[in-house]
Amino acid sequence: MSADVAQTDLSLERIAAAVSAFVSPAVPADKVARVRALGADVAVSPQPGRDAQAYVAAGAGRLLVLDGQAPQMAEGAGTIALELEAARPLDLAVVQVGDGALISGIARPLKASTPGVSPADAGPADGLPATS
Repeated sequence: MSADVAQTDLSLERIAAAVSAFVSPAVPADKVARVRALGADVAVSPQPGRDAQAYVAAGAGRLLVLDGQAPQMAEGAGTIALELEAARPLDLAVVQVGDGALISGIARPLKASTPGVSPADAGPADGLPATS
């Protein structure tokens, strides 16, 4: 990670955003703690998708953002490609696969700037979603 990115203040208070995140109990506690440290309200639920949809439906001005649903999610992952490019020479990029947004967001700019690079997908051997 570049020094500029590492030192960026990503707190939700700084950007005046209210975020509620709904996660499964399978999400590691340290990950939940890091999201809370950024200022998000995190609800741990056995059915996070259902609970998130109910939360959005119950209040005006709430927006449901699902990873990989909008093209902008994959485009945002392209910033990772910029950091990988700085680590040249690069001929292989192994990227975790969940819904495909991360790998497509990284692969597109890498292939454009470094035609010889090969993006490779990686997922868990037991078939569980890569994001769990």
